[in-house]
Amino acid sequence: IIGFTDLLEKHLDDETMMRNYIAKIKTSNEVLLSLINNVLEMARIESGKERLDETRENVEEFFESVFLLFDAQMQQKNVKFLKNIQVRHSNIIMDKTKLREILLNLLSNALKYTPSGGMVTMTVTELPSDRAGHATYQTVIEDTGIGMSEEFLPHIFEDFTREHSSTESKVSGTGLGTAIVKRLVDLMHGTIGVESQLGKGTRFTMTLNHAITEADAVQIAEKTCREYRTE
Repeated sequence: IIGFTDLLEKHLDDETMMRNYIAKIKTSNEVLLSLINNVLEMARIESGKERLDETRENVEEFFESVFLLFDAQMQQKNVKFLKNIQVRHSNIIMDKTKLREILLNLLSNALKYTPSGGMVTMTVTELPSDRAGHATYQTVIEDTGIGMSEEFLPHIFEDFTREHSSTESKVSGTGLGTAIVKRLVDLMHGTIGVESQLGKGTRFTMTLNHAITEADAVQIAEKTCREYRTE
């Protein structure tokens, strides 16, 4: 930022160069802001002060809002963005802010590393749960982007880590996004895994367990009784 500002000052009479330096300063500002936010978030998590703030939420409405947040950006880059939500229990208890942060990191990466003409898919599926009053949700974020090597995958959730091939793609990043994702998923007592191949894309699979709200549990029970009587 300092370097481009100095260059800008020296070329005030050249509008083309000025615009070029201003664009680079803006990009650098975004990276710096992201880095500061991520470092602060990581510090909060590692200090042990980060706590879950859970509220009653609707699963479909929540994921629809996340989808709409990225849909326009995907279209602008000519990346096809698909969603598939298959759940039985819609109303659950969850920390909406932290789950949104996880998805924003994963979808931002998918968008950054998927070239024009590619595709990103967000799939949410409810799995059988062995805990009474709870539902298990599996969220898969999959892209057809540049992918990662098999050697790098074990390090993807480490701090400040980016694969060499990703850096060569000239995509800016702090190397903290996936590390924060892993810590937030751990905080929510969930699991997350990744599969990837160079040149073929990446697939993140996250599984979280949520308590079902009483109203939703009653509705499911009534629906089951109606179906039973009909049969």
